[in-house]
Amino acid sequence: MTCIGRDRLAKLTEVSRYVSELANLRPFPRQPYVGTSAFIHKGGLHVSGVNKWKEAYQHIDPAAVGNRSGVLVSELSGSAT
Repeated sequence: MTCIGRDRLAKLTEVSRYVSELANLRPFPRQPYVGTSAFIHKGGLHVSGVNKWKEAYQHIDPAAVGNRSGVLVSELSGSAT
């Protein structure tokens, strides 16, 4: 059932951050869908898998909710990262 259109859903992250700003709250980075870490991937094999087949690791396209995907480089990162 469609509640709002795709164009309005794509503004979800923007609206969430705006509400946090109005409420004088720091946005929670691990918040589902709209958090800055919601679609960030870390770890060698995990990142390699994401690069090969994103749909296996992300149940939706981050752009659908106005967010973006990314890779965090750390000591766990392998050569594929």
